[in-house]
Amino acid sequence: MVAAALAATGCGSSVVIPAPAADVPSARACQSTADCVRGEECHIVEGCATPSYCGPLLGRPCTGDLAPYCGCDGRTFFASSSCPSRTFARRGACEGIDAGAPCALGDGRFCPQGQRCPAPDGCNTCTCGPQGLACTEIACLDAGPAPTDRGPACRFMDARGEGDCDGYFGVTWNGTACVGVTGCRCVGADCGRLYADRPSCLAACGG
Repeated sequence: MVAAALAATGCGSSVVIPAPAADVPSARACQSTADCVRGEECHIVEGCATPSYCGPLLGRPCTGDLAPYCGCDGRTFFASSSCPSRTFARRGACEGIDAGAPCALGDGRFCPQGQRCPAPDGCNTCTCGPQGLACTEIACLDAGPAPTDRGPACRFMDARGEGDCDGYFGVTWNGTACVGVTGCRCVGADCGRLYADRPSCLAACGG
């Protein structure tokens, strides 16, 4: 295809007329990876006035901690300090986070708003925010006996989370501990066999 045409001028010379540019799809704005298509993630930038756009998956390693962010809706949310799960105005809690009810930890203790408290399992940390309690899901070293002690039901499960999303698919036995499967999708042959929650997994594989 000829990219340009020649137009004659009155003086016998010619002028190059550029061909129309091909249609290029515009970038898709996003607030989280849930707004993007498969194979993309939301490249989140700090500040609500600066738009974030969908782009290729970066494969970033996300830390397992929970840090406060002030969301663009004026509400505090908690996510990995290296991988915020949605757009945010700034790092740190929104104003007034301390003016709220404490969160029940499930073992008779309460965690004050805006504070981090030890989880009931003794090896994770929970943060109490306006939207409730959010806890890390680090595998405990004493999660239970080896899978061979409990038979075939507790063999290593082929299931893992993929993508930087807030989706929760269930709990898998990784051979030594019960861990949550989170992300944009579940990948693996055992995604359809996940336990509904950690207590169910522990009852089957960890005592």
